[in-house]
Amino acid sequence: MPWFEALVSLVMALLPIIIVFLILMDGYRTKVNSEKIIKQNEEIIQLLNEIKNEQMQLKEHS
Repeated sequence: MPWFEALVSLVMALLPIIIVFLILMDGYRTKVNSEKIIKQNEEIIQLLNEIKNEQMQLKEHS
C-alpha cells in the first residue's frame, strides 16, 4: 500500500510544524490571559484605593 506509506510520511513531515504551531498558540493564549488578569488586578487595586480613601475621609469627619 504505497499510498498509506506516503500518507504516513506526509504526517511525519508535518508533525514538527504542527507541534510548533500548537506551542505558539498556547503561548499566545497564555499572554492574552495574563493581560486580562493584570487588567483585572489593576481595577481591583483602584477600587481598594477608593475604599481606603473613603474610610480615611470618614475617620476625619468623626
